[in-house]
Amino acid sequence: MIFPLRILAFGLLAGTLLWSHSSPPSAHLWPLFPVEPTGSTHALASQKIGPGGDWSKAATLAFQLAPPFGQTDAPSNQRYRNALLWVAATSEQGKDLPWAEWLLEERRSRPGFAAELFRAARMALGVDLIPTADQMDKRDTPTPVRLAIHQFWWSLSPIHGRNKSGALLLRETPRSNDLHARLISEVVALSPSREAEELLTDFVLYTKGEERARRIAIRSLGSRGARSSVPFLSSLVMSENRNALLIKEAMLVIMQLSPDDGRKLLMELQTDPSTQPMLSSFLQTLRKANGLPIQ
Repeated sequence: MIFPLRILAFGLLAGTLLWSHSSPPSAHLWPLFPVEPTGSTHALASQKIGPGGDWSKAATLAFQLAPPFGQTDAPSNQRYRNALLWVAATSEQGKDLPWAEWLLEERRSRPGFAAELFRAARMALGVDLIPTADQMDKRDTPTPVRLAIHQFWWSLSPIHGRNKSGALLLRETPRSNDLHARLISEVVALSPSREAEELLTDFVLYTKGEERARRIAIRSLGSRGARSSVPFLSSLVMSENRNALLIKEAMLVIMQLSPDDGRKLLMELQTDPSTQPMLSSFLQTLRKANGLPIQ
């Protein structure tokens, strides 16, 4: 359905980032999704390890402090653990640590901690982490780890991120109900790139996509001021006759980004109050707020 909707959108359209390189050791990565700890947390970790401390003590402490699967953890503990892993990752031995072995051991038993390990490995290995990331970017990998992996893909380049996250969003049926929604909100929507905007638009038009994730994608287009998405959102509104929540979300964003286009749509949309009472009421409220005739 994506391509017919895109064609319709281009018909509606007729007539109408900067990235900087991050510094070593994670060379060649874009500064998206930073992993370096704050100064105070790093200082606390260094103090705990001591002046003679090394990567071994830092890593050992991090493993000891990681909570069991399913147990909640205070944000301060997580920040401290991440700082310990950062000390290990940026040590002279950081590149030679058994990151792949650690990740494969922890990804199912402690997925939250495995995601932290992955981010530290990203700092230590940079592009050399690609084979391990490819090996782990599978449907049976827990959500926290997959999100960390896709943050890595987008940090390599927007094109790489779009290809990898696009394959997940548009071709993979997730095992976790929240994977698509979290991938949109925690990864794709945070990239300021044109590729991210294109993927958000494609997913909005993907009729097999999970509804909540599609609504988050619509909202994300509005948050980033993506006026180029208005024709596509308009095509969605005109073609979607069953999902009131999607139509409402799309109409709010259209009215935000292009009020004139939104008012035209409000005049064209026809709904049956007997079968779609909530949507009809919503559209009538929008018409009244914009000084349009009540239908």
